[in-house]
Amino acid sequence: MTSDPWETGVLDPAVHGRLVQDRQYYAELAGVPEEWLWEPLSAHVGEEELQWVRSYPKLHKKGVSGICYQGASGRELMRRMQALTGALCRNFVDARLRMVEDVVGESLSGLKTCSTLLIPNLYLGFEKPFPSVKAEVGSLLFTRAGADRQTVLYIKDYDEFEEVYGATIRNHVESTYLGLTI
Repeated sequence: MTSDPWETGVLDPAVHGRLVQDRQYYAELAGVPEEWLWEPLSAHVGEEELQWVRSYPKLHKKGVSGICYQGASGRELMRRMQALTGALCRNFVDARLRMVEDVVGESLSGLKTCSTLLIPNLYLGFEKPFPSVKAEVGSLLFTRAGADRQTVLYIKDYDEFEEVYGATIRNHVESTYLGLTI
């Protein structure tokens, strides 16, 4: 990755000048290192994710609530989510990358209303959450979908996820999210 915002060619000085000038603020708000604000998306994601970003303004009309990743978690997943977050930010979308523990238990007003919320660890398969956490996650996903806000998340295994969060939330994710395996 380059540390020069203009070097990659994905930013236009006339359009993105303020983003670059205030890059520390926007990167902190988004939850990504500054470099992701100008890193080319195509270098880090596949065609399905590129199409999702291209279709972003029309996704709610297609009944798409977001992306649900399965498969390998860790560095590859985080790199993809950081790339998506940066690309959305430079396209003036309020995208925020947050861990589930940062989402649950805090005031969710900003996270419920941001345009795209990316959660790389929604369900890693470790332990069952408290009942209040289950309710809060379900409320968050349904509230965001009902408000036409996109959510990108990771679920290790749908069957285990259903055991923990229930069939209703699993069905919502499986039927309204673009499922991608990495």
